[in-house]
Amino acid sequence: SEQELVDCDSTNYGCEGGYMDYAFEWVMNNTGIDTESDYPYTGVDGTCSITKEETKVVTIDGYEDVEEEESALLCAVVKQPISVAIDGSAIDFQLYTGGI
Repeated sequence: SEQELVDCDSTNYGCEGGYMDYAFEWVMNNTGIDTESDYPYTGVDGTCSITKEETKVVTIDGYEDVEEEESALLCAVVKQPISVAIDGSAIDFQLYTGGI
Protein backbone atom coordinates (compact mmCIF):
# COMPACT_ATOMS: atom_id res chain seq x y z
CA SER A 1 0.00 0.00 0.00
CA GLU A 2 1.57 3.24 -1.16
CA GLN A 3 -0.89 5.17 1.00
CA GLU A 4 0.31 3.39 4.13
CA LEU A 5 3.80 4.70 3.41
CA VAL A 6 2.45 8.20 2.68
CA ASP A 7 0.45 8.27 5.92
CA CYS A 8 2.66 6.31 8.31
CA ASP A 9 6.32 6.64 7.27
CA SER A 10 7.39 9.80 9.12
CA THR A 11 10.96 9.60 7.78
CA ASN A 12 9.75 10.53 4.28
CA TYR A 13 7.67 13.45 3.01
CA GLY A 14 4.24 12.01 2.22
CA CYS A 15 2.91 13.20 -1.12
CA GLU A 16 5.98 15.41 -1.52
CA GLY A 17 8.13 12.33 -2.11
CA GLY A 18 10.91 10.63 -0.25
CA TYR A 19 13.60 8.01 -0.42
CA MET A 20 13.17 4.33 -1.25
CA ASP A 21 15.70 3.30 1.38
CA TYR A 22 13.67 5.07 4.08
CA ALA A 23 10.50 3.34 2.87
CA PHE A 24 12.23 -0.06 2.89
CA GLU A 25 13.50 0.61 6.43
CA TRP A 26 9.98 1.58 7.52
CA VAL A 27 8.53 -1.65 6.12
CA MET A 28 11.23 -3.68 7.88
CA ASN A 29 10.75 -1.87 11.22
CA ASN A 30 6.96 -2.07 10.93
CA THR A 31 7.10 -5.86 10.33
CA GLY A 32 5.50 -5.49 6.91
CA ILE A 33 3.04 -3.49 4.84
CA ASP A 34 -0.60 -3.86 3.81
CA THR A 35 -2.17 -4.45 0.42
CA GLU A 36 -3.69 -1.69 -1.68
CA SER A 37 -7.17 -3.09 -0.96
CA ASP A 38 -6.60 -3.03 2.82
CA TYR A 39 -5.15 0.49 2.84
CA PRO A 40 -6.37 2.20 -0.38
CA TYR A 41 -4.52 5.01 -2.14
CA THR A 42 -6.12 8.45 -1.74
CA GLY A 43 -3.42 10.67 -3.25
CA VAL A 44 -3.31 13.03 -0.26
CA ASP A 45 -1.35 13.09 2.98
CA GLY A 46 -3.44 11.51 5.71
CA THR A 47 -3.22 10.33 9.29
CA CYS A 48 -1.80 6.86 9.85
CA SER A 49 -4.72 4.49 10.38
CA ILE A 50 -3.83 1.83 12.93
CA THR A 51 -6.98 -0.17 12.09
CA LYS A 52 -6.09 -0.30 8.39
CA GLU A 53 -2.51 -1.13 9.30
CA GLU A 54 -3.26 -4.44 11.05
CA THR A 55 -2.92 -6.91 8.15
CA LYS A 56 0.68 -7.22 7.00
CA VAL A 57 1.03 -9.17 3.76
CA VAL A 58 4.51 -8.25 2.55
CA THR A 59 7.73 -8.09 4.53
CA ILE A 60 11.28 -7.13 3.64
CA ASP A 61 14.26 -8.89 5.17
CA GLY A 62 16.80 -6.51 3.65
CA TYR A 63 17.73 -4.46 0.62
CA GLU A 64 20.84 -3.38 -1.21
CA ASP A 65 21.69 -0.22 -3.11
CA VAL A 66 23.01 -1.04 -6.59
CA GLU A 67 26.01 0.79 -8.00
CA GLU A 68 25.25 3.32 -10.73
CA GLU A 69 26.55 1.14 -13.55
CA GLU A 70 24.58 -0.73 -16.19
CA SER A 71 26.43 -3.99 -15.47
CA ALA A 72 25.55 -3.78 -11.76
CA LEU A 73 21.89 -3.18 -12.63
CA LEU A 74 21.87 -6.17 -15.00
CA CYS A 75 23.32 -8.41 -12.27
CA ALA A 76 20.76 -7.16 -9.73
CA VAL A 77 17.71 -7.61 -11.96
CA VAL A 78 18.64 -11.26 -12.54
CA LYS A 79 18.66 -11.95 -8.78
CA GLN A 80 15.75 -9.98 -7.30
CA PRO A 81 13.17 -7.27 -7.90
CA ILE A 82 14.59 -3.77 -8.27
CA SER A 83 13.26 -0.29 -7.58
CA VAL A 84 14.25 2.76 -9.58
CA ALA A 85 13.63 6.42 -8.76
CA ILE A 86 14.30 9.80 -10.29
CA ASP A 87 14.95 13.16 -8.67
CA GLY A 88 12.14 15.36 -9.89
CA SER A 89 13.44 18.57 -8.32
CA ALA A 90 15.26 19.87 -11.43
CA ILE A 91 13.53 22.86 -13.05
CA ASP A 92 13.48 21.15 -16.48
CA PHE A 93 11.57 18.26 -14.97
CA GLN A 94 9.11 20.49 -13.13
CA LEU A 95 8.33 22.58 -16.23
CA TYR A 96 7.96 19.54 -18.51
CA THR A 97 4.60 19.56 -20.30
CA GLY A 98 4.41 16.37 -22.34
CA GLY A 99 5.87 13.75 -24.62
CA ILE A 100 8.36 11.01 -24.01
